[in-house]
Amino acid sequence: EISECLVGSEMCIRDREVLAEVFDYMTEEQYKLLATEYENVNENENENSDMPYLTSFLTNMGEQWQTYITVPMQQYLQSTQYEEQVQQEQKNSSLTEADAKSKVACAYYEELYTNNHTVVLKQVLNKLEPKA
Repeated sequence: EISECLVGSEMCIRDREVLAEVFDYMTEEQYKLLATEYENVNENENENSDMPYLTSFLTNMGEQWQTYITVPMQQYLQSTQYEEQVQQEQKNSSLTEADAKSKVACAYYEELYTNNHTVVLKQVLNKLEPKA
């Protein structure tokens, strides 16, 4: 059900917006470290180049996303609240059960994302420590 919310151009646009927002919250030092790693990889054109700072960033992002978005979404999809909202959506519209489930799940995901993406970004960036 939620997979329909996560595919297509909408998610690509959202990803770009999130990445742009990451840079708004980064300190100048964090930005320089990521930029330097990226430049080194591009200069070497070596896919196996080490990027510890970027790797740490992506790992932390995944952990925070799991905590603030994925787990709450999974819990919601198993809740009676979700089932009740799907039934209400079907009652109020001519949607099939599958379409009603998709609509309700996407609306909840959008709410989670709107309420938590800034928290996720700040948590991730706070965990990043410059490498000596």
